[in-house]
Amino acid sequence: MNSTDVYGIADFQNEFPVDSDGVPRVYIGTNQLPIQAAIDACVADRGDYVYIFGSLTITSPIFVNKKGISIVGGNAKMQPTGGNTSISNATAAIACFTISVDDVLISDIRTTNSGTGAVIGYDMSSVALNNCILRNLNVYKSGGDDNAGIAIKAGSPVETTFENIKIYAASAKDWVSGLLIVAGTNNYTSNVVINGCSGTGLTDATSVDSVFERIVLGSDVVVGADISGATSCFINSRNFAASEGTITAMTANVLVNGE
Repeated sequence: MNSTDVYGIADFQNEFPVDSDGVPRVYIGTNQLPIQAAIDACVADRGDYVYIFGSLTITSPIFVNKKGISIVGGNAKMQPTGGNTSISNATAAIACFTISVDDVLISDIRTTNSGTGAVIGYDMSSVALNNCILRNLNVYKSGGDDNAGIAIKAGSPVETTFENIKIYAASAKDWVSGLLIVAGTNNYTSNVVINGCSGTGLTDATSVDSVFERIVLGSDVVVGADISGATSCFINSRNFAASEGTITAMTANVLVNGE
């Protein structure tokens, strides 16, 4: 899938017009429609991939509703947070991606949110999802209302990975929450940097058996972290936030502002 023909995708489309099911393999456009068409063409639990190249501007959420698919952006340079695929959202109070099924991978994508109101980068909060992976993502808020929106609204995931993620915002355009988890279980969150947040950067107030490691909470985060759960741990991290927050999970090698 490609936003324009800069990559010669039309040639590929001509050479390989359909797959063995008679479904188109390549979708070309400049908004959410080609991505959604590619997702809709996938078969759940078959291990299908949707590859996104180039830059697009969406006007409605991309609905990830096929279990077991992977959505991957272009990342030839192997950048750890983001890549070469860019999705912009200037529409009020919508999510770039809305995830409603288990076993989904989304990786190597940059999202830029500038819509007013409670914009969301990734919304996976409608159900308690299992075994999802969000990896190598850059989640930026460039406009819209200050102190509004959530970069990743995760709900109550189980055995889910959040890895190599950068969350940040332009001046006076803060997120109200960075990574918001509600009662996560057996999750792994690693290599996450959060800045530009007027509320709590990282939240999992009732976590169970979860690991949070190599987390950096920046100096422009008002409250660093709210992580509880006697069987979870918060380790090898740095909390520069104005207020450390409330962390009752086991901690080790965590430096707070001034240390």
